[in-house]
Amino acid sequence: VGLVVGMAAGAFNGALVVGPGLPPIVATLATGYIAYTIILLMGNGSQVIVAPGLISFGQHSWHGLTLVVLAAVIVLAAVALLRGQGRYGMYLHALGQSRPAAALANVPVKRVVVLTFVISGLLAAVSGILLSGFAGGAFADM
Repeated sequence: VGLVVGMAAGAFNGALVVGPGLPPIVATLATGYIAYTIILLMGNGSQVIVAPGLISFGQHSWHGLTLVVLAAVIVLAAVALLRGQGRYGMYLHALGQSRPAAALANVPVKRVVVLTFVISGLLAAVSGILLSGFAGGAFADM
C-alpha cells in the first residue's frame, strides 16, 4: 500500500507540473504539506507500529552494515543503470539539459516528466518503509 501511495503521489505531482505548469518545487512542497496535514489530522500524532519482520530487517546488520544500507546500495545501482542505459536515461538527460530542445528532439516530455515523478515517489516510499523498520515504527514527522 505504501508503494502505491508513493507512486500515486508522484503521479499527482507530475500531473501538476505538466498540466497547469507549476514549478516542480512548488508542486512537491504544496502536496507534501497537504499530505502532512492529513496525516496529522488522521493520526493525532500517534506512532504507527510496523511489522516485526520489517523491524528485524531494518535493524539487522551484516558485517557491520545494516541491511537498510545494503538495500540503499542496491537501489542506487538500479537507478544508475536505469539512468545510464537505454532510452529513458537519454530522455532524462535531454530534459535536464533543455526542455524545449528535448521537445524539438521528439522526446515525449510530459510522459518522461510524469514517469520520473512516479519513480521518485516510489523511491521515497521505499525509503519511508525502510526508515520505519530501522526506527521501529513510523511517526507523522518522518
